[in-house]
Amino acid sequence: MRMFFGFVLLTLFAAGNVCAQAVDSGFAWGRDYTFERMTATRAVNDAEDKGAIRLVAYVYRPVKNDRHKVVLFSHGSTGSLARSPKEAMDAPPVPVVSFFVSRGYTLVAPMRRGRNESSGTYVEECSVFTNKCTVEEQILVASVQ
Repeated sequence: MRMFFGFVLLTLFAAGNVCAQAVDSGFAWGRDYTFERMTATRAVNDAEDKGAIRLVAYVYRPVKNDRHKVVLFSHGSTGSLARSPKEAMDAPPVPVVSFFVSRGYTLVAPMRRGRNESSGTYVEECSVFTNKCTVEEQILVASVQ
């Protein structure tokens, strides 16, 4: 019986170590890439906002930057306001950053107006999920922009 419990404890301990080892992705800030938060101020006078708004872009640069190419990550909308535009999220997700930066690309992710750290009012142009338009209208709006 003691041997059985000893085996169970040894198995649990070994499984715990395997999980702990899987956490290190091998891709790290400072060693593989740098991060910069860039901001720009813009004066607006429209139906949503009047005055200055701040627009933010995240820039991830490979430490070894011999390629000098840029990828623009356009993360789209909030999924028809299924999530708050100010909700913290990975934009871009770590696997996206890792994929491009590890291949020598600088990755730029602009935050839309009213989205994440950018100020101003977020506007969903055409939301099927909130019954603001039809699927056909949403496709038309997306193709024009």
